[in-house]
Amino acid sequence: MISERQFHDKDRYFSESYSRVSIELSTEVQAQLHPGDEYLATITDEEIVLKKISKPSVNLDEFLEKMDALEPDYNQPSLEEIHEIVKEVRQELLSKE
Repeated sequence: MISERQFHDKDRYFSESYSRVSIELSTEVQAQLHPGDEYLATITDEEIVLKKISKPSVNLDEFLEKMDALEPDYNQPSLEEIHEIVKEVRQELLSKE
């Protein structure tokens, strides 16, 4: 399956075609690749370059620990204040109907 995407760069228009192809790689290159990794392929007349797409890794436990360690933001409304705001907005919307 081939799909196309057009994009604009420096006053020129390009069209990219995407397709799934299979290529044979040496065992040394295969050892560097890992299942699930994604790569960006750049193709010129003389070379094909594969660049690994880096994805930020997030550890949920670490993130939650950091969130718990933060000081409370006293500028944020309390749950009671949020409840009152929602209640007022709903009453306003109902009165307009």
